[in-house]
Amino acid sequence: MMRLITDGRLRFAHQRASEAALLKVADKKFTLRHYTTSKDGPPPFNTIASNFELVHRQIKTLQRTQGSNTNQDDWVRLGNTAFTFFLLAIDGQVAHRKFLAGATHYAEIDPQDPAQMAAAGLSEAEFFVSPDLLHVKDLSTAKAIKGPLKDLKALMVASSGLKPISLGRADAESLLAAIDDQFGGTLEIKLPGAISVTQWHNA
Repeated sequence: MMRLITDGRLRFAHQRASEAALLKVADKKFTLRHYTTSKDGPPPFNTIASNFELVHRQIKTLQRTQGSNTNQDDWVRLGNTAFTFFLLAIDGQVAHRKFLAGATHYAEIDPQDPAQMAAAGLSEAEFFVSPDLLHVKDLSTAKAIKGPLKDLKALMVASSGLKPISLGRADAESLLAAIDDQFGGTLEIKLPGAISVTQWHNA
């Protein structure tokens, strides 16, 4: 659906970091986090559903409201509504986003945990990374990466543009900033379809 709506204008890179580069960040853990808000304890749902599914179930609407949701733009211009959205976390840190101020809980996916990946139905899943595409006029200019979820770390380290010597000196916060900056400070990670949540954590 996304390929058809965008006329294939997104150009995905697949470059993995070298073994030398990965050795420099061997002590750093790369995970995905999805944040949400629940006022009365953990969220009552155990599935992160895409907007495509939520609209189909009439939980969300495509129409813009005073809250200015972007569902209509995502659907008509980008066709990415069948994906669920995540932030990159390195050693438990995520880049600053305004919506995090109201977040109370998050679900976390560890691509290096085979049991969790299998439980979430993600063993063979692919992901793609890009900036927030709503703000990109020419999609062919957007930095985008696609690959197996199990290769998240290798693909994201390669995207940082840092040489092994710099990677060895970077702490989690500065490495995360370097990667996020490559995507205009609006990096988003997308996974296809609904994702099962095994545990909600307090934000």
